[in-house]
Formats: sequence, C-alpha cells, structure tokens
Amino acid sequence: MFDMTPKDAAKAIAYNQKQLDAGEITAEHITALTFEYQTRREDLADDGMLGPLTRNALDISYTDDGVPEGGWQSWDGPLDEQPVNRRTTYDMFGDPGKYEQDKAWARDNIMECHERLGNRLPGVPSKWWVKVHKAVEPYLREGLRRAQLSAPEYQIERLGGYVWRAIRHRRGNPLSMHSWGIAIDIDPHRNFSRKFAKGEGPEAWSPAYMAIWPDGLPEPFVRAMQSCGFAWGSDWDEDGLSHDHTYYDAMHFEWVARDGHANGV
Repeated sequence: MFDMTPKDAAKAIAYNQKQLDAGEITAEHITALTFEYQTRREDLADDGMLGPLTRNALDISYTDDGVPEGGWQSWDGPLDEQPVNRRTTYDMFGDPGKYEQDKAWARDNIMECHERLGNRLPGVPSKWWVKVHKAVEPYLREGLRRAQLSAPEYQIERLGGYVWRAIRHRRGNPLSMHSWGIAIDIDPHRNFSRKFAKGEGPEAWSPAYMAIWPDGLPEPFVRAMQSCGFAWGSDWDEDGLSHDHTYYDAMHFEWVARDGHANGV
C-alpha cells in the first residue's frame, strides 16, 4: 500500500519503469527492496521473494482502511485448482486415514503456525498453535489478513484447524474437512452451530440472525475469507443467502468450492 498521492505515484511508476526498461534496476535491487519491506510487516515472510502475498500487500487500489475499493477480488494463490466435493478432496490431498489418523500423512502434509515459529497467522492470539494443510496455509493467511483489514473490530479469541475426526464427531460419518487440515473453526462460543427447519433459518446478519449470534462474525470478515476460496458454514453454496440451509455452522470455513448444499462439516 502506497502512502502517496495518485499524481506522485504515477510519476514514480513512470520513472521506475524507464529504469527497468534500461536495465538500471536489477533483480538484486528488487530483492533487497522486497526484503526490506517484508521485515517491516509481521504478516509477511522476509524471504525477499516478490510472491503473491507480498504483491497483494502492495496493491495500490486499497482505500485508506486497507480494503480494496469495490470489495475483495478472488485471490489467485499457488494452487491450480480447488476441490469441489469429497471425492476431489481425496484426489487433491490424499487419504488422511480411513479408520484412524494416518500419522505419516499428517507429517507430510500438515504444518503448524505459531508465534514461536515466526509464522503466526494474522489476528490469531499468539498462544494458539494452529495446524493446517501446508498447501492451503497461504489461502488461510491471506484470508485472515484481509479479514483483519475488513473487520478490525472483530478480535479472534480462538481458532482451530486440523484434527482427524468424523463429521460432527459421530462415528460412521464421513471424514470432516478438518481431517485434511483444509477447514478452520473460529470462536465456537460466539459462532456456534444450530439447526433449523427447512426454510425457517434467518438470513445472515438480519435482526433475527443477530438475535441468535449477537457477537458473531461480521459480514466483511466472512466476505474476506470467501474471497480466498473458503466456503462459510452458514452460506454453503455461496449464493449470498443463508436461509436456504437447515444447518448453520457459523464458526466454520472450509477450502472447498461449493456449488450446492454442504455434505458435512
């Protein structure tokens, strides 16, 4: 994000472009500048690489509060595709264990994020160790970064990720998306799950909804997470509606592209 007037930014960009075209600015210069910028931000790895997270942080279309004008655009992360159902989740991420946790799979695919490791997730209290699939971690990191900018008033108290278990902890159910480390739960005590009769669930953030979840996730937070590929547990098909579902899981986000109702959390 540039703290420059549009006129000054345009002048500097034109100058720097000429320097690039003339070969006066080299990869070494860009690497040094990138590293210097990253060291000033706690949400970026200081690796000197001008990757998608750093480029996004430099997006000049941000408004004063850090949110892009017109809302967040879908974030193009490192993966080429996204699972759309349970079968494609197995295809993309493998089998985390059918009858019990596959510890070898977990060692190969799950990473931890924590203050002590230097990779704490944006907005997550420093005491929490968060386990997540290493391929989905960039999407979670960017989604949470955007959420902090979009809804700074919402302070995360607890966030959980990878845990091998069946849907809703019921033996015999299919595996939860948490078993692959591609789902997270945020503040279960404030964003608890609830069932409704068909057609009787309230629209998200309506007065009836807020009466049930008065301290729940605000809409800007949810939209920021959705922009990075996360389906929300109270709007599974991401059509902007919530009252067309019978099971609301307001704490839950999973990195699965939903084009219909949920098949479990």
